[in-house]
Amino acid sequence: YAQLVGTLFHEAMERIAGEGLAAWADAGVSRQRSMAAGLRRRGMPEPMVNLAVARVVELLGRTLATEQGRWLVSSKPWARSEYPLAGMRDGRWISAVIDRCFEDADGSLWVIDYKTSAQAVPDDSVELYIAQGREKYREQITQYAALLRALRPDRPVRAALYFAEADRLVEMG
Repeated sequence: YAQLVGTLFHEAMERIAGEGLAAWADAGVSRQRSMAAGLRRRGMPEPMVNLAVARVVELLGRTLATEQGRWLVSSKPWARSEYPLAGMRDGRWISAVIDRCFEDADGSLWVIDYKTSAQAVPDDSVELYIAQGREKYREQITQYAALLRALRPDRPVRAALYFAEADRLVEMG
């Protein structure tokens, strides 16, 4: 369930970035039907489909309701979603699919990895949820940033995790 919610959120964010915010002003009935069909094709049991779609719609709503969330998917001078990269790092081959990367107005390159939760995180647990996520995904986002830095050594690279539940962009330094 959790993995499919995350996958569907990532796909929707990719589509929003590609189609523009206006096309995704809300997750209307037709979009929800499309999401449900995608979950069924992936084998999600029918009783869970509507719950999963509702969760993705909730996370998208949180994201698109804020300036920060809209900034993530807005048009940029250079931007990619679900961007595949591979290369050598510390003597070993690594490959990645970066959820969102782009060049900001200052010329910095951002590497963003989306993090979703299958269920709502209680308000009193948000900081712990973020701290655990930072620790768990530190190496992953560091590798992603290194791959992009190797591709574009002329630009500063900033790496961050975006926690959709909390609408929090946490820069990893």
